[in-house]
Amino acid sequence: RGDISIKLDSFSFGVVLLELLTGLKPYDEDREAKDLVSYIEDYIEDDDSDVVNMIHDKSIGQLDQRIGLQLYAISRKCIEHFKKNRPTMTEVLESLER
Repeated sequence: RGDISIKLDSFSFGVVLLELLTGLKPYDEDREAKDLVSYIEDYIEDDDSDVVNMIHDKSIGQLDQRIGLQLYAISRKCIEHFKKNRPTMTEVLESLER
């Protein structure tokens, strides 16, 4: 839909991270919001409890709530609509190492 840039890598990584956190496919014909990014935006309100519930209900195995929220925050930055607001993969790596 737009120009290819290094920020596309971080968007793709954000989608993969959301897949891992939620156990959902990146695209599902049966969902009202077909793509995962739109689904997440529709599902999550401003309340962290929505995120915690989604991760707890959908992910494989037990994930520490604090870590799940941190990974979710990273994924949200990566799928930011405006490319200029997305982190580079170097910045993502730095966030993951913290």
